[in-house]
Amino acid sequence: MKNFIWDNKYFLAPLLMFWIILGFLLLAYGYHDSFLVMNGVYFKWLDYPMLILTWLGDSFFLSALMLLLFMRKDMNMVLVAIASVIITGFIAQLLKHWVFSEWDRPLTVFEGRDMVHYVGNYILHKYSFPSGHSTTTAAAFTVIAWHIRKRKVMPFILGGLTVVVSYTRIYLGAHFPGDVLAGNLLGFVGAYFTIRYMGPVIRHYFNRISKNKRQRWERSLWFAAVIVMVVMFIHPFK
Repeated sequence: MKNFIWDNKYFLAPLLMFWIILGFLLLAYGYHDSFLVMNGVYFKWLDYPMLILTWLGDSFFLSALMLLLFMRKDMNMVLVAIASVIITGFIAQLLKHWVFSEWDRPLTVFEGRDMVHYVGNYILHKYSFPSGHSTTTAAAFTVIAWHIRKRKVMPFILGGLTVVVSYTRIYLGAHFPGDVLAGNLLGFVGAYFTIRYMGPVIRHYFNRISKNKRQRWERSLWFAAVIVMVVMFIHPFK
């Protein structure tokens, strides 16, 4: 784990700064009031860009996007990233609906919309902890950053993008800072275990299968990704 963290230092640099800020606000203002501090800083011209950026944290959308962008370049990387998204996403949903099901979102906790900045009809009330979008983004981008760790700029950009997407959850009034911090940590740690234990299995499988079978896999996954994208634009998920 120590080597994994060090090798991901460029990816982790912006994330660590973000986590320190979240931790400081949580200690200074508490779990709920730290949200009001961060959510209270907003600009109308940023509202809909933030709403679009938050889509990158949706597990279906992000998985489809990774398939369309990287499938032909590095199938192993994409499948490990998707496996990480599925595993950490399942854990996040388990925590949301079974362990912390009583933890409501800001709009419910503050009993009204006047105190919370939100955008349009993007209104959520229940199952706040942890943030699923923050988990998904951290999991997927950690895997990608690991595979391109010899570079410097791109892992740093991916870390910054993870911060931005995670921050949109607070900006849009969907999650508390503690939800986001927990989601990021879950995604990062989950990505480590996925890379270590599932990465070799996936790589071994795709190195052994025939070229025709690999092409069938690629066509099927590409078709599934296109369907997900179409559905997302017709009926956006929350």
